[in-house]
Amino acid sequence: MIDLFVNIALAVIMLGIGLSLTFKDFKNLFSKPKPIFVGFLSQIIVLPVLAFSISTISHLPDAMKVGIVIIAICPVGASSNLIVHLFRGNVALSISLTIINSLLTPITIPLITNFALRMFMNENADIQLSFWNSISQIGLNVLLPAFIGILIRHYNHIFAKKLEKPLKYILPLILGIVFTLKIFFGDENASNSLTFRDVIEIAPYVLGLNIIGMFAGYYIARWNRLARRYRLTIAIEVGLQNTALALLIAGNLLNNYTMEKPILVYAMFTFFSALLFAWYFSRKPKQVTLIIDNNKTT
Repeated sequence: MIDLFVNIALAVIMLGIGLSLTFKDFKNLFSKPKPIFVGFLSQIIVLPVLAFSISTISHLPDAMKVGIVIIAICPVGASSNLIVHLFRGNVALSISLTIINSLLTPITIPLITNFALRMFMNENADIQLSFWNSISQIGLNVLLPAFIGILIRHYNHIFAKKLEKPLKYILPLILGIVFTLKIFFGDENASNSLTFRDVIEIAPYVLGLNIIGMFAGYYIARWNRLARRYRLTIAIEVGLQNTALALLIAGNLLNNYTMEKPILVYAMFTFFSALLFAWYFSRKPKQVTLIIDNNKTT
């Protein structure tokens, strides 16, 4: 019942986000696809390399090192889309990156996870993610509700505009309820024994993955001369990962609850650090007023 409610809540969030979009947003994005390529490569290459680097230098148990890598290969969905929406990033880019990366996870997750298992634990695992299940999850939780929202805006622009202001408060509230349910009432909490000492030991590494990932995404986009909206969007997409999927891989597919610990610690803090990052980098630059005194010469 909790999973059903969470899925419905995420679909409602994507419906609300869709109300802020038009078909033209996606047309403009794909006519100049550079932001998509920059964001995709940052997610698929830069973040896993960062995760392997952090795991290698850490003094954590080998299973936890693999858990950090698993975090980096699980692209997030509605939560990153909502943060991008709230802080005026490019939502069309955010949704596009979510879809592209999610479609590739049945290939990338087994490959990178098995590489991490061999590197840190001298093990191998037969991990299988259903391609069709991935498509159905994307379709029901992301594409369909967002598409309905776009259609509503297309045919009733005034109604969609009226909903924008209340949705700015309603959608974060819904997402807050979702996170509360997943953290305190989800099935994953019954299968782990996370201690305060674990949190203190693990937090610097997973927060490092989150924060360095966001800065890397932002400045890679900046080096590619992308606009601020694109930079913010790519930063959030790179820095915020899907902990539910990561827990599924570590707990259900690999049956290793030690591996789950860094994922759970990551889930405790990183949504809020992503919010803080988005708030800081979405602020308008201060305008400097130059006062010239005509009575003086310089």
